[in-house]
Amino acid sequence: MRSIFLHTAVVISLIGGQLFSQSSIQASIGRYSLSVFFINYQEAVSAGTNSSGINLSYLSRGKVTRVRAKESALTRDLNYVGPSKFSFVKEITKPDGTVTYAPLVSANLGAKGRKCIVLIRDPNGRLVSKVFDISGAEFAENTVRCINLSRNSIRAKVGSRINDLSSMDAIDFEVSGESQKFLVPFILATVNQGAKPVIIENGRLTIRQGGRILVLLYHDPKDLSNVRYRRIALTKQLQFEETAVDLDAVRNAEKSLGL
Repeated sequence: MRSIFLHTAVVISLIGGQLFSQSSIQASIGRYSLSVFFINYQEAVSAGTNSSGINLSYLSRGKVTRVRAKESALTRDLNYVGPSKFSFVKEITKPDGTVTYAPLVSANLGAKGRKCIVLIRDPNGRLVSKVFDISGAEFAENTVRCINLSRNSIRAKVGSRINDLSSMDAIDFEVSGESQKFLVPFILATVNQGAKPVIIENGRLTIRQGGRILVLLYHDPKDLSNVRYRRIALTKQLQFEETAVDLDAVRNAEKSLGL
């Protein structure tokens, strides 16, 4: 079976029977906009068995939201109100017909804002998560952010700047141009020590004034020796409404997860 060393690990921790006071729940609540980028490294058991995506569910304000994450693509923005310790969940129906939820994979979102959750299904079928902050305060306009999800070290040239990215590194490249749309040099290559460099891209990148582009580098699920990339132009920074939170609904949702 193919293998790949992933520098993150899934940690699912249930704290049975622990209840938080209303004030502590209020303090832990954050408002987020989430996007999911899914990569599947699990080898197909037989032809045609590899899925082109994954169905996910999560609880927000005590309600279930469902989303389909396509492989190697960013989902639409998803609203989430709840604790920074976030979980995608699986639905469990008990013999008596009642429905509960158990964590499928968890992630620490940190401070409120816009987040990209990278989900990787490893060759053994486990789901691994990694969170990147893509809020406007952390990701400025006229910037290209390269995130290296691969095992290889990557050398990137964006505009006039050149930087090396180790595995799970993220580096921002400030770019500029005089027109509404402008082009900048865009070169990506592997630079592992002792290995012959492999050019991933050698071209130019089109950017709109005030734009922000996310470049995600990852192993080709069909051939893990190769590195691919996905370029994603982000929309304008979202505004978060300061609406009232139903604390009872949040508390019940946490209890259903054993938190």
